[in-house]
Order: sequence, then C-alpha cells, then structure tokens
Amino acid sequence: MKKAILIPVLFFVISFTSFAQSPDKTRADIWIAPIVELNLYTISSTAAIGYGLAIGYGNNIAIGLRILYNQDFDNLTTLEMTTFIRFFPSGENSGLFAQINYGTALFYEEDESIRGVICIGLSVGWRFLIGRNWYIEPVVRGGFPYIAGAGLSSGFRF
Repeated sequence: MKKAILIPVLFFVISFTSFAQSPDKTRADIWIAPIVELNLYTISSTAAIGYGLAIGYGNNIAIGLRILYNQDFDNLTTLEMTTFIRFFPSGENSGLFAQINYGTALFYEEDESIRGVICIGLSVGWRFLIGRNWYIEPVVRGGFPYIAGAGLSSGFRF
C-alpha cells in the first residue's frame, strides 16, 4: 500500500519541478476547488457519491492534486488520491479542457479490510469564468477502477 501512495507523490514532485524551471515569466494561476461527483465507484449496480478537493497550478498546461471521498449505497467507501495534468487547448485558463488523472484508490470494505489499486483516467470539462477569480467546472470522466463519473466544482483562482 505504501508503493501505491508513493507513486502519485513522486509523479507530482517530478511534474512540479519541471514547471518550476520554465523560462516563461508570466504569472501562473493557482486554484483550489471543492468537488461534488456522482460516479460508478461501486461493486453493485448503484452509483456512488463523492466529494473532495482539487488544487492546481499552471497556465495552458497545469498540474495538480485531487482527493475524492466516495460512498456507495452498499457501504463501500473509496478514497481516491490522484495527481493530474490538465490541457487547455484554447491557450487560456478557461473553456474546454482535458485532464489525465493518475494515482491511488483505497477501498475500505465492510470487513474492515483496505485494498489499494492504481487509479488512472481521463476527464473532459469546461471552465466557466465568473468575474476575475471565480469559476465553475462541469466535468465527465472515465477510467479505472471507477468506470465513469460526472461532477461539478466551483473554485477560486489566485
């Protein structure tokens, strides 16, 4: 389980170091956003409800951390911890984006056992700016082990 948590942390550190050495002198955005999501992180046919937090850094191409707590209606609890790389094709920090997520999902089952698996997926969404610093992002995603999800976040850019 320690290896499953170490992989996304190393991925984030390597990505952040690469961004820190960029010769571009423009100010990069830092953002933070709570997340609400309906997804298929479940072993039954019912959906799971997730909530969490995302923190990101960068312009046009951004990196970040995302944590999501999920609970389905059959008492399966999942904690998803991922790093991400986000691409804005428009070249701005708004509009359409695609995001690659990579990390760990920890399953807490009824028998009190914990099982960790690699979590990887692709998200597509749209950032709607509200004023200078606020935004709303509807997102859909697919991947492993959660199959699919749809969520909404509302955040603040620094």
